[in-house]
Amino acid sequence: MRTLFGLLFIGLTATPLFALEITTNTLWTGPQAIGGDVFVRRGATLRIGAGTTVSLAPDASIFVFGRLVADGSASAPIHFTRTGHRNGIGRWGKIELTSATGENRFRHCEFDYGNGLRPTTSALGVVSVHNTRLLVEDCAFRYFIGDCVYVAEGSTATLRRCYFGTGGDEIPGTGGGQGVTSYYSWVNLDSCVFAFRKGRFDGADLEGQGFKVWVHDCLFLGSDMDDGLDLDNSDAIVERCWFFDYLGSAPGWENRCGGLTMNAGGTRLIRNCVFVNCRQGIISKGETRPFIANCTFYRCVNDLAAYEAMELPGMQVGHPVVRNCIMWGTTSQTLVLGWDSGSGSSSTVDIDYCIVDSTATLFAGDPRVRAGRHIFRADPLFANPATTITANPDFHLRSRAGRWDRRAAGGQGAWVIDFVHSPGIDAGDPASVWSFEPPPNGNRINLGAYGNTPEASKSIYSTSSRRWMLY
Repeated sequence: MRTLFGLLFIGLTATPLFALEITTNTLWTGPQAIGGDVFVRRGATLRIGAGTTVSLAPDASIFVFGRLVADGSASAPIHFTRTGHRNGIGRWGKIELTSATGENRFRHCEFDYGNGLRPTTSALGVVSVHNTRLLVEDCAFRYFIGDCVYVAEGSTATLRRCYFGTGGDEIPGTGGGQGVTSYYSWVNLDSCVFAFRKGRFDGADLEGQGFKVWVHDCLFLGSDMDDGLDLDNSDAIVERCWFFDYLGSAPGWENRCGGLTMNAGGTRLIRNCVFVNCRQGIISKGETRPFIANCTFYRCVNDLAAYEAMELPGMQVGHPVVRNCIMWGTTSQTLVLGWDSGSGSSSTVDIDYCIVDSTATLFAGDPRVRAGRHIFRADPLFANPATTITANPDFHLRSRAGRWDRRAAGGQGAWVIDFVHSPGIDAGDPASVWSFEPPPNGNRINLGAYGNTPEASKSIYSTSSRRWMLY
């Protein structure tokens, strides 16, 4: 060991470290073999350099009360794994930060074979934080048990461009957990991917009254029993997210699986999201009043389900408001009020300015549905309506004036001209903001996931006037 730039330098060693106390600023580089728990005490900072591999013995964990900074790079990521990696046995424990100082961060890190269920505390994540400020960027979690990231007790966490694998041995049914779990914390999920989950695990489960969460530009890729994103009593903005294959294929879970589920109170804005091939695109249960705007639902069994909490029938009544959405290819019902088509609910839904599928069971005459006069049935003319991510689905609306095609110009993206024109263009609520749409835009918002965005399909009208086709 030697002092370098004011840090305690530990480099190029594979000698196992057992119960290690870090009380001064320390730098790890090269291979680090950890044979027992590591404690970073208050006042000390553990820095881990790019390209470092940290190999931990079974159940060995890192507990941080000071600060941890792990700055890898795209070409030299930091790797947290078990001793022996793929040829090893068992799993290491977790990295737990409790009232850690400053911003603690992981950049370009890979976490393999962690065990967030190690019974040292109530924390359940491979990376667990309590009352701590956390930044996680460009990281991947694989072969884990328990949750990937657990955020609790007034923490603030930003997770950006991260991949949360299936878990276990990446074979459905062999373990795993949720991608992100938060309790009473502020969370920002930005451009993350949540792989398919087997069992009762959400992609992300964010809970806590009065705490704000922002989920945007994320991709959720299915489950056989649970939800993509579960918002429980938290204030949330969810925008520009895609949800695929939340079908509830496990017996008994057919009606409880949704792309996005909201429970209890909280203020929720859901906009510019896409739901494809889900049992329920959105589930709104309990006393929640979300505003759902400019979302696209395609080939879902039911697009929106709303009902009271199971534990309190007739109480905690919700009231979703739906505007400027497209609900197409629906195989059963556009709206379900109750656990299934045969059960009742006192919840109500306010819906207007939407395209709904001509073959779906409609809701006309249901006193619980406050349907406006601007709901119509017409093929929205999607660019490439596909139900699998590998088929490059594209839910931009076809336009004779110009449609954004991200695959055009050699993958650089460009405006292309279609021979048909979607009825969803300039069909939104006149009171909705349309200013982010490119000209010509008819001074009116488009329906669907790209309404009021720079990728909104262009208008052939110079004004917002049009004729409605009412059901």
